[in-house]
Formats: sequence, C-alpha cells, structure tokens
Amino acid sequence: MKILSISLAFLSCGVLLFGILHKEEKIQKNFDIKAGKQIELRNINGSVNIIGWDKQQVEMIAVKRTSKKEDELKKVEIKVTEKKGLKIETIHLKKRPKVSVSYELKVPRNVELKLIRSSNGSIKIEKVGIVHKLVTSNGSIKLFNSKGEVEAQTSNGSIKVDGLEGSVTAQSSNGSIDIRNVDGYGEASTSNASIKMFNIGTILGIHTSNGIIKAELNKSMNDLDVTTSNGSITLYLGTSLDADVEAFTSNSSINIKDDVRLNTYQLSRSRLSGSIGDGGHQIYSHTSNGSITFCSSEGLSF
Repeated sequence: MKILSISLAFLSCGVLLFGILHKEEKIQKNFDIKAGKQIELRNINGSVNIIGWDKQQVEMIAVKRTSKKEDELKKVEIKVTEKKGLKIETIHLKKRPKVSVSYELKVPRNVELKLIRSSNGSIKIEKVGIVHKLVTSNGSIKLFNSKGEVEAQTSNGSIKVDGLEGSVTAQSSNGSIDIRNVDGYGEASTSNASIKMFNIGTILGIHTSNGIIKAELNKSMNDLDVTTSNGSITLYLGTSLDADVEAFTSNSSINIKDDVRLNTYQLSRSRLSGSIGDGGHQIYSHTSNGSITFCSSEGLSF
C-alpha cells in the first residue's frame, strides 16, 4: 500500500509540475466562407489537423504553448486575413520565441486548401474538398479520403495518403511514403526509407535509397523508373498490364513468381529483359544490394 501511495504521489507531482511548467493560450474563432474560396495556413513549430464538415464556415482552434513564463506567449501572434478566402498565419513578434502553436480546423468540403505549411510539426487532413499543397519539416503528412492534385513535401517525416480522388506527388527525406487508393497518378521520392504504392491509377516514378519498394502496377501509360539502393524491390503486376520490363540488380538476384505471365527474352541471376501482356511502355527497375521480385497482383490484399 505504501508503494501505491508513493507512486500516486509522484504521479500527482508530475501532473502538477506539467501544469506549472507548461503555459498555454487557446484561441477559438469561426469564420464564414463561400464555396470555392481558398484557405491558406502557415504555421511555425506546431501541428495542423484539418477535417471537413457540412457547415459553411471555418472553425479554428489554435493553442499556443510554452515551457517558459506566460509572457513568452505574447511573442507569437495568430493573424487571420479574410480577403479572397481565408489566410491564417503564425507570426513571431520576437526572434525565436520558445512557443509552439497547434491548429485544429473544421472546413467546408466545398472550399480549397491552397497551402498548408508548418515546421517541426505534423499535418493531418481528412475528408476535405480540394487539396493543393502540403509542406512541413520534421513532421509527418497524412491525407485521407479527400480530393485534389496534391503536392506533399516533408523532411525527416513520413507521408501517408489513402483515398484520393485526384493525383499526388510525394517527396520526403528520411521518411517512408505509403500511398494507396488514388484514382489518378502517383509519384514518390524519398531517401533512407521505404516506399509502398497500391491501387494507383498510374504510377509515374518511384525513387528511394537505403529502403525497400513495394508497388502494384495495373496500368502503364508512360515509361516508369523504379529505383533504390541497399533495398529490395517487389512489383505486383496486374493481369491487364501491357509493358516491356527491364530489371537489374547487383549483389543479389531477380525472382519471378509462378503466377506471373512474364515473357523473358534475357534472364540471368541479376538481369532481366522481357514483356508482360502485349508489351508497351518500359518498366525499368534497378537496385543494388537487394533483390527484385515480380509477383501477380491477383488476390493481393493490403
């Protein structure tokens, strides 16, 4: 019983210290906005979460936090401009204030997210209308069940897209990329991390280093490069795919599963030249220090 009492005492003390050491200020406002207008948000040192809803207004909840004295919060301002849409900005009034700002937005599904930018924080978007550009650093980007021609960029963070009516170009460094269920085109580039792409209308390119690649190819409307180093490549080929195939690896092997209808013209341990279906655009895959495996996409679950 003494042990429990001591533990509870430490827990209470920790909660109390957190409350003492972390000051915060909450700002909540609603803004009317017309259909088709654009929203822009620029944040510094904090996360951004946005979800779509049916009301014709934007609900904004911004929380400023600091581990310094409460006066530190005054060094950061939330500026909102209602001209030709809605622009929300985190403004630093002093150099490098010890303040983070997190945003929670609810937005109408009939407006456009022109630019959502942050640093040292994640971005998460769900069930919104048109999305254009998402940019952060040292944070992840997540986009679910939305629309748009999307450009997603981060460093030292992962990117995940699942459910997009439109197309996406994803670029990261030191972060994995996972793109699924996109009816337009998809393109992914990163380093020191893996890339996975499944159920994409057309894949334009896949590039990483020091990471594995797994991708489902159902349609070839362009030449496609799939490249990595120090990682394996697994390609799941659709039954209706028509393409020429070139593959090369060093210090590993090329594998063709029995259920793949791949015609080979040249095949060695480390090099393959062939075609699938009636042939067509070229699919070129290359890695070093990793295997390349061709599988059928039939019965694929992800």
